[in-house]
Amino acid sequence: MHTQRSPRVLTPFLALGLLLAVAPPAWGQRGMNYLVQVQGEVYIRRALASQRASSGTLVGTDQTLEVRPNGQVTLMCSNHTQRVLRSGTHQVRDYCPAASGVRSQTTRGETGRNGTRRVFDGAQPYVISPRNTALLSPDGLLIEWHPTGNSMATIQTQVTLEGEAVDWTIVTPLRAVPYGGSQALVPDFTYTITVERRGKTSKADFVVLSPQERDRVGGEVAKIQALDLDPDEEAIGIALAYLNYENPDPDYRSHALNWDALRVLQARIQAGTRHSQIYWLQGETYLAMDLPLEARQSFERSVALAEANNDQQTLAQSYRRLGEIADRQEEQEAARGFFQKALNLYQAWGDGEQVQDIQKVLERLEGSSSPKNPQGGFS
Repeated sequence: MHTQRSPRVLTPFLALGLLLAVAPPAWGQRGMNYLVQVQGEVYIRRALASQRASSGTLVGTDQTLEVRPNGQVTLMCSNHTQRVLRSGTHQVRDYCPAASGVRSQTTRGETGRNGTRRVFDGAQPYVISPRNTALLSPDGLLIEWHPTGNSMATIQTQVTLEGEAVDWTIVTPLRAVPYGGSQALVPDFTYTITVERRGKTSKADFVVLSPQERDRVGGEVAKIQALDLDPDEEAIGIALAYLNYENPDPDYRSHALNWDALRVLQARIQAGTRHSQIYWLQGETYLAMDLPLEARQSFERSVALAEANNDQQTLAQSYRRLGEIADRQEEQEAARGFFQKALNLYQAWGDGEQVQDIQKVLERLEGSSSPKNPQGGFS
């Protein structure tokens, strides 16, 4: 039987750039700051241009907010403090904490395919959920994996769940099964799911929060719900609370509540939201779970909505993520196309650091051959 205490190694939410706070509490130290209750004219200032802010916009501590005389906005920091900003120019760093030496998503380091990150194989029956995540609760746990081959064919899949006091296996023709073992899942232990189908195997880990941690998270979510935000603002706030999760014990590190965040965002998507950053956060969450093919679909949708909403920040970030995914998948021509679109936007803003960063990637990609997607678009 596989038994392993939850690992003491930080699994960072890299996709949001790790805006770590400088002091306890650890809760909320991973995440981004965001804007809610935007009234009148509020702008995110850049070197050469400004973009009008909207509710739900994510902002880094390196950014500047300009609130016009008729405007007002509430800045929600990653440590769950909030500040109402009125007429004037405001540096986000003056209100929200960030650790020195750690860059925000708007000034992250050189982007490109990590040599240790293999091409993600869509032909594998890879685990979709729960995957690389902590869970608020194991109740109603549904194990789901990516279908392979002919979806109409009856192919048996073996699913195994192993961990503290659990060693459960089932064989099924379905693509998702509820956990049906008699043993309860114990908090703070790592559980491993193994899916085997036609000789191909996929594994994924998850951990369940303790009742004390679940209550603590619930308390923070309740504070967000009490603010009377609009549905998209509230969803972004709750999703970030889950994505920012970190145990207050400095020796204890685990995944964030990625899957619970995904469920919140998916609920808004099913409700018909047209908020581009809902889809962008969905893509970021999929990346945190190491599901780049699912993330690509989210970023494609965020591009379409960002263009329709004139949301230049989300558009640039989405193009960059699509470039990173294409680069990882060795679709060099597609990657060049996406990075070039992101570069054009950052150049228009005068964001020198982003420009230099992406130019390095484009220089590396220039010598690539045998593109898998010569049109440079979505694959």
